[in-house]
Amino acid sequence: NTKSIMIHQANRINIVDWYSIYVSVDHEDMESLGATAGARGNPAVQPDAATRDAATRNLSFTNISLQNEFKIGEKVKSVLGLMSEISNAYDTVYIPRVSVMWDVTQNSIVKFLYGGGYILPDPLSRADQILGATGNTKGRNDLDPEKLESYEINWIQKMGSNVRANTSVYLNKVDDMINVV
Repeated sequence: NTKSIMIHQANRINIVDWYSIYVSVDHEDMESLGATAGARGNPAVQPDAATRDAATRNLSFTNISLQNEFKIGEKVKSVLGLMSEISNAYDTVYIPRVSVMWDVTQNSIVKFLYGGGYILPDPLSRADQILGATGNTKGRNDLDPEKLESYEINWIQKMGSNVRANTSVYLNKVDDMINVV
């Protein structure tokens, strides 16, 4: 069970016809309670009171994003951005984003992307659990978010007014991966 309150504010400012800035601020307060399902979807029995109290977390997140979008000539446009997430559960996370889009022809586009991301530890990963037939799981209180770096190249082909084909090649690198052992 989770209770959450979220606030979102975003603004796009067009400086000139070839340059704009996007700014957003998000804030979320979340209370995550002990539940009947375990980490990563493993079936679990209802936790006892001590386990439920250990699994209950009051989390607070504030995201601040800044993104610059600009054209580099008639056929190339770019996005440079940075998001910062401040939390009471872990150190501040900075997530970069870069993309370049090139209109090769009127119907063909090549897009280069780089970005980052993260996945928070499941609150139940931090609490000891009884997982029925699969055995017990020992929780860890010192888990950091999983961090992701992503590189991608897209080829977008327009085929008429209503059809588009998109082919992607990508590489994802994950640090601090959380695995149930």
